[in-house]
Amino acid sequence: MRICLPVVLTKLLLVTSAVSAFATDLNSYPYVSDSPSISLRATQSEQWKLVYRFQKPIKGLRFAEPEGFVREQTWVIETPGYYFGRDGSYQVVVAAPDASLSSQLAIAVPIDTRAGMWSIEPFNIFTDTSVALYTRHFYVMLFDPDNGDYAQETLVANLEIIPKADQHVIIRGDKSYGPMSWRDPSTEGTYAYTGTLELEQLENVAMIMDPGLPKWVTSIARLSIPALIDIYAERMGRPLDTQPLVLFSYEPGDALGYHYNGRVVGDLLQLRVQGAAWEQESVQMREQLTQFIADEVVKLWGDHMTASRSGGKRRVLDVQDVFWRVPSDAEPSQGVRF
Repeated sequence: MRICLPVVLTKLLLVTSAVSAFATDLNSYPYVSDSPSISLRATQSEQWKLVYRFQKPIKGLRFAEPEGFVREQTWVIETPGYYFGRDGSYQVVVAAPDASLSSQLAIAVPIDTRAGMWSIEPFNIFTDTSVALYTRHFYVMLFDPDNGDYAQETLVANLEIIPKADQHVIIRGDKSYGPMSWRDPSTEGTYAYTGTLELEQLENVAMIMDPGLPKWVTSIARLSIPALIDIYAERMGRPLDTQPLVLFSYEPGDALGYHYNGRVVGDLLQLRVQGAAWEQESVQMREQLTQFIADEVVKLWGDHMTASRSGGKRRVLDVQDVFWRVPSDAEPSQGVRF
């Protein structure tokens, strides 16, 4: 006898299967729940709650990135008996001699975007208050101040990122509403986005664009980045292994000048422009922005391709003398000529 499931039940099974598959994809690098882990929780104030969890009480931690001891200036250790210290050029957290050791260490971390204080800023702020945080700044290894050796050489890079109630998390294209667990197999770090902006999927790249960017900047980015990826793939003789993700943020500020910076972490390209001068479009600034984007996109093919005018290295593609007259309200269909 043939038995047919009711239509509603069949649909429910299909939806459940799809959700399970999606959840598996999100946790493609899951970590064991009883292994050392890092929790980053967004608070309603302008800071994050950072918690390290271990299987047993710890004497200390050493951060993976030195960063000139910036952490001790603004981060606040909330676990009693622990304080910031220094081990050569590295920042450490150690327990006082008479402290009661703990298996959890809590630290309040304010949102800090000072470009000159960090080699890579721990936070990038979007104009809608979205945040992209650089994960490697929070990686640690166990540290024993009594014997000068590290109790554990392996970095703790198992993360749980908890956004605000109305926000989602995006890490390397994977998205989660609510907490996301992620293990960094490379330990090199990446940017994790928390906010309400959605991924913008173009033909060969995914982007999260700051809604506060001047319209002409957004137009150039949307037109140039996909075109540059195709051009570089042809000139390098190989396409990228994975589709890159671009995070493009904007900090207007009160400065009259204009500034920009960017970096590549794996298959993620982070771009940021700063300064009120970006509100005023000009031919010079359009060429400068296009060259900046071109110099950053090429880094997706490896650090050895980094091109810098100040460093005297030859650019793979120089757009200064190239036609670039796309109007501010341009659509991708109008094309770009390099």
